[in-house]
Amino acid sequence: MLSATAMGQAERRLEKSAVIDAPVAEVWKAWTTAEGLQSFMCQKATVDLKLNGRFEIEFSTDPPIGRHGSEGCKVLSYIPEKMLSFTWNAPPDQPVMRLRHTFVVLQFTPQGDKTRIDLSQGGWGTGPESDKTYAYFDEAWPVVLSWCQQRFKSGPIVRPASGKVSPPPDLSAMDQIGRLVGGVWRGEVKSPDGKPVIIEFKYRRHQDGNGIIGEGWIGKGRKDGVRVNSMFGLDPETKSVYYLDNHGSGTVYWGHVTMEGKDVAFVFGPAGGDMNAFTSRSRFLDNDSLASIIRNSKGEEVVGLTLKRVK
Repeated sequence: MLSATAMGQAERRLEKSAVIDAPVAEVWKAWTTAEGLQSFMCQKATVDLKLNGRFEIEFSTDPPIGRHGSEGCKVLSYIPEKMLSFTWNAPPDQPVMRLRHTFVVLQFTPQGDKTRIDLSQGGWGTGPESDKTYAYFDEAWPVVLSWCQQRFKSGPIVRPASGKVSPPPDLSAMDQIGRLVGGVWRGEVKSPDGKPVIIEFKYRRHQDGNGIIGEGWIGKGRKDGVRVNSMFGLDPETKSVYYLDNHGSGTVYWGHVTMEGKDVAFVFGPAGGDMNAFTSRSRFLDNDSLASIIRNSKGEEVVGLTLKRVK
């Protein structure tokens, strides 16, 4: 339940293209207005075509707010009828990658009375979760581009809600994390120079009853220690358990939590980097003792400690 040093991020791009049987002005409008996007791609769209303006596409309005589609995505830049770029997120059933944003660049090139669209997506990071999302969009974008082709061939398309619901995983991870609530958890590890480093956390339930919030510090003492805030959340649809760790130094870690036997298993990494940079295995030795080991992506132990609840 600790985090460690960030690791690097590899660069790669996903590229797709299609020729649309319509003039560039019409294709541009289809991608840059709510009415245009709703004519082939989604149930509802919100587009504010300006720097940092909203670019939100709702593929379904049925799930809870925040799981409709690209909520929170923004326009990055545009050149009228030539180029559009925006941030993009992963689908709700990929919770780890949905917590971060990639970016998409669309280029519009006239070809007589037709238009060529060249799509490029980047900002992937590295790791298995990133690979999974890359593979998803490698198949998804050709479908979306074909919808655009169909729209100008046979007219506007009404997109129904997918109705897809992911099977819920084992919820015992959240049950185990709930055991942290109450009292103060305290432990000690050695720094690289051999000096003691104190770790102290206190956990409470969020007012909505679904999340758990941790507040604490890491350092030689409470006054000069680095403040750390963590949060565990339960997604209302997929029931996936999310993990957020925000250090006072400005470092933010994202991840997810599952159960592996009797161990509470974390997979996490720095936001914007390798989302599988670290793994942690934590196990309750009894109701007031928690043993944890954190390893890096190479399987090397970074730190091990036991936290004890102080009544």
